[in-house]
Amino acid sequence: MYQYKTSKSLPVIPKGGHSHGQGPCCGQTPKSGTTSGTSSARDTPTTTRATTKPPTPSATRQAPYFGTSIILRAEEGQEEEMPDFEVDAVFHSDKIRIPAASLLGRWTIILFYPQNYACSDTLVAYDTYLTALERYNCHIIGASNDMSLSHYSWNARSKESGGGGNVNFPLIGDNKRLFANLFGVEEENGKNALTSIFISPEGKIVKRLKTIEMTQVFSALFGDRQDL
Repeated sequence: MYQYKTSKSLPVIPKGGHSHGQGPCCGQTPKSGTTSGTSSARDTPTTTRATTKPPTPSATRQAPYFGTSIILRAEEGQEEEMPDFEVDAVFHSDKIRIPAASLLGRWTIILFYPQNYACSDTLVAYDTYLTALERYNCHIIGASNDMSLSHYSWNARSKESGGGGNVNFPLIGDNKRLFANLFGVEEENGKNALTSIFISPEGKIVKRLKTIEMTQVFSALFGDRQDL
């Protein structure tokens, strides 16, 4: 699935359903009596996982819209060159190496955020839709101010207890904000400001959003849909 350097083959973990739109990363606080990263089966959107076709107008309003193709293009004069880098990351229980060149040839969304546990709901929600995104030659990378050890422990913890449950995208530990500074990500209270950076298959930064909220990210990729 990924073209990164790792010492052993990457395991395939079944995708788990999860609700989204809750937690500090989405601007909402989880309801009292619930655990961050927990959802019931009836909350799990299934429209985009069941078919390669876009959702119908009758799909739930919370389900993200996947169009027929990615329409995102840089505004005139706003396109930037992706910086060169080679960075360590965590994928499941493996330590991997991500060179900038491995991003070429497909769409990449880098999600910058402060901490895993503060954004657990949002990260797990992205994991639910990775298979759908991969059909459009698009993938996700997470980058937080956590240390790599924190990524391992959060990812190994079950979704039901607020962990990642082995999310199927790499997590970069950037506690000194070196990677964030390379991409010009703003700082808030010493941590990453919530930021989504979209990189084209040609290695160009074509858009920045000051959020990692999933609906807004997917709207940027596929365009707004008025019938949801």
